[in-house]
Amino acid sequence: MPTGIGSKPPTKATLEANAVYARELAFNDTQDFQDASRGLIAALPSPGIIPSSKGGAAWIWGNFR
Repeated sequence: MPTGIGSKPPTKATLEANAVYARELAFNDTQDFQDASRGLIAALPSPGIIPSSKGGAAWIWGNFR
């Protein structure tokens, strides 16, 4: 079993739970993706930073290198 920080293999319970959802979800229905991208003006910058009212960043997302 891996220890410490980092990725590790999923547990049996996680694999079983994911399998239940995989059987129930309609992955071939892409309407949600089409709806989400309709009217998109621009993609967010990467990395993106939302400033905090107290200085610094309240939220940071994107590629970190």
